[in-house]
Amino acid sequence: MRSAMGMGDLALARLLQRWREDPSFRRHVAAWARAPARQAREVPIPADLHPRCQDALRRQGIQVLFTHQAEAYRAARQGAHVALFTGTASGKTLAFLLPIFQALCEDPRTTALFLYPTKALAHDQRAVLRAWLSALELPVAALPYDGDTPAEARRFVRERGRLILTNPDMLHLGILPQHPRWADFLRHLRFVVIDEAHVYRGVFGSHVANVLRRLRRLARAYGAAPQFLLASATVANGPELAEGLVEAPVHIVEDDGSPSGERHFILYRPPLLDAATGLRQSALTAAAGLILTLLEHGIPTIAFARSRMAVERLLRIVREAWSERGGDPGEVRGYRGGYLPEERREIEGGLREGWIRAVIATNALELGIDIGALQACVMVGYPGSIASVRQQAGRAGRRTPLSVALLVLTATPLDEYLAAHPEFLFRRSPEAVRFDPDNLLILTDHLRCAAFEWPLGSDELFARTLDTAWIVERMMAEGEPLYRNPTDGRVYFRADRYPAQEINLRTTTGERVHIRLAGPSGRVIGEVDRPSAPILVHPGAVYLHEGVAYRVLAVDWERGEALAEPFEGDEFTEPIVEARWALDQEHARWEAPWAVGAWGEVTITRRVVGYRRRRWPGGELIGWEEVETPEEALPTTAWWLALRPALVEALRAEGVWIGPLDYGLEWEAIRRAIRSRDGYRCRVCGAPELPGQAHDVHHLRPLRTFRDRAEAHAPENLITVCRRCHRRLEEMQGTRSALSGLGDLLHHLAPVFLMSDPADLSLLVDPEGRLTGGPTLLLYENVPGGVGFAEHLYTVQPFLLQAAGEVLQRCPCERGCPACVGPPGEMIDLKGETRRLLERLLEGARVE
Repeated sequence: MRSAMGMGDLALARLLQRWREDPSFRRHVAAWARAPARQAREVPIPADLHPRCQDALRRQGIQVLFTHQAEAYRAARQGAHVALFTGTASGKTLAFLLPIFQALCEDPRTTALFLYPTKALAHDQRAVLRAWLSALELPVAALPYDGDTPAEARRFVRERGRLILTNPDMLHLGILPQHPRWADFLRHLRFVVIDEAHVYRGVFGSHVANVLRRLRRLARAYGAAPQFLLASATVANGPELAEGLVEAPVHIVEDDGSPSGERHFILYRPPLLDAATGLRQSALTAAAGLILTLLEHGIPTIAFARSRMAVERLLRIVREAWSERGGDPGEVRGYRGGYLPEERREIEGGLREGWIRAVIATNALELGIDIGALQACVMVGYPGSIASVRQQAGRAGRRTPLSVALLVLTATPLDEYLAAHPEFLFRRSPEAVRFDPDNLLILTDHLRCAAFEWPLGSDELFARTLDTAWIVERMMAEGEPLYRNPTDGRVYFRADRYPAQEINLRTTTGERVHIRLAGPSGRVIGEVDRPSAPILVHPGAVYLHEGVAYRVLAVDWERGEALAEPFEGDEFTEPIVEARWALDQEHARWEAPWAVGAWGEVTITRRVVGYRRRRWPGGELIGWEEVETPEEALPTTAWWLALRPALVEALRAEGVWIGPLDYGLEWEAIRRAIRSRDGYRCRVCGAPELPGQAHDVHHLRPLRTFRDRAEAHAPENLITVCRRCHRRLEEMQGTRSALSGLGDLLHHLAPVFLMSDPADLSLLVDPEGRLTGGPTLLLYENVPGGVGFAEHLYTVQPFLLQAAGEVLQRCPCERGCPACVGPPGEMIDLKGETRRLLERLLEGARVE
């Protein structure tokens, strides 16, 4: 790190000072934190380090080690598994390379496997490894082995590679099932490096933990017992993450001894355009303005957007505006999945060399790829976890004494909560990495793979804490291609295929729906897992792949194929899901005066019955469409909150209706009379009733706004409508209850307490609550069997409710908005009703 400021640092210092003194800028700042520069804490190079390693360090200009690097080296030399949880650019790579280089100097036959979550990161680290090997003057090859490795080069890699760089998918598909070809490598396997370990969460983490079980098992078969060296961003449960992946004690290194420049972190709220509705300037528009300001001041910048489409739109806005101001649009580039490898390498090189002045990326650039001396980071919306915020912000200031990161907040409850609680971003991480390697579907898949790779012993413990023998017996009883040898009792896989080919590490099922391009080519452009398919690729859905939008034309559910065509429209679709739930087993409950919270195993039966068309990126409603999809049953885990009858009655006395509406005994007769009056036709679109499908009868003014039910049922307040039009009218009028408003709020806030994306959970509102004794809301995991999110929500439910209350208190809207409880419709004070419900719930939710 430079000791004195350069021209770019001075420009940034002047801009920060200008922002501090500008009232028009400061009024949009929710929080501004400054972390002062931190001096390095250093120790001498370990005396027992091989002379060749010491010489290589000095040739690289390294005279001392940071304290955490020395601690990691000492622990690894003592034979421990080691995990480093230190900051971005803190030298974690050197910390895990030193014990490997030491072992190579002592025994050139030593091999090491480097696992990276992306190919881009693996290729970047290969250059680092090669530079070190050259300095060490070791005749050792560091070679990549992934999907881009040519077939003719793979044999050379297997036979000559001592340091292999790959990813979990290739380990799962290309190495473990082919282990006889890797016999020499596995026989001498001394180290396994797991970089960016915090990425392995949810379904992906559950699969990867099982892939590592299979790796350790095969290593034992070849006589090896590798040490695991992990590096990760900071998380709340570092030891649990590391030991969950390795399934053994791990030495944890968290005390960061590296230096750091002065860092500024700004939470920026786009201007409020309408206080009554809570409408703010688009986060993309606000981010574009900030990026242009940084460009004008000559400050190298990286910006992150959450989706590929958002990256492309932001890129277009900034490029056009920069060109209008006399700048070169080639100085601003995009970076996302779908770019060709040579394009990505060119962009990475341009950033390092400085001729690219700004890059707008998805989280593909979040991980540790070397992209030069950037000084500013702009994030468009909360990226899904606090670990990601810190990773993205850390891309700026890696080599400079001054940097700034700006998080442009969006109009969501989650972003609003972070605006009120910046300490979650600045001081600590409340998130924990959650995964469940013993998820039955995932574990069963990997037991098939394990049996194919090496016979399962009769008393073998594949999982550390779970006896898997009964699973194997059940698989055999159900006709799986498994065979028990009566001589040795071992179980063999006896099919011609190898089962890893049927397992995607990102899903819990091998069943897929392929998306094909309409037309003569019929090219497959993507695939989704079967449980998610009705939601993502139903007829009419807008499907995004590699930055290109497609409209789904039709789906053959039996064949597992969807037909799509390119789509040029500026919209996205939002499925309308009907769901019901069954309670399979309750695991724990929490009781309060007004409600009961619990978590357990449930079965969700759901289907998509329609979808909303919304303008991108603002989300304005364009229209509704109906669609028919098959029902899907999802066995999973959920957290639910059930309201006690006393609370429902108390709120009803205050005019807040939560439970199912009481239409009265006379309602069926009234429905028949109104349908007859209207000629059995929809009064909105004119559609006639079909045999066996009676139309609905709709209250023009919602029933819940009347105190006298007879007045609500007056003929002039009732019209006949088809189901499609009924949904539209209810959405426009705002018939949502306080329970659905609270559910919407909790659904958006849950990722603050989980290292998860909002899409990992779904919301189900059950106004009748027959299974629980009162109106209920559920947050259920969108993963068969669940991976631990529901249980964690149960443990933090008082904090989650408190967070919801704070968002409602701070939100400036009058009756509800996307930043709190969602749009209220025309006639309901949804925000006020939700607040009254939440106030009662908080009376019994102690937060210590």
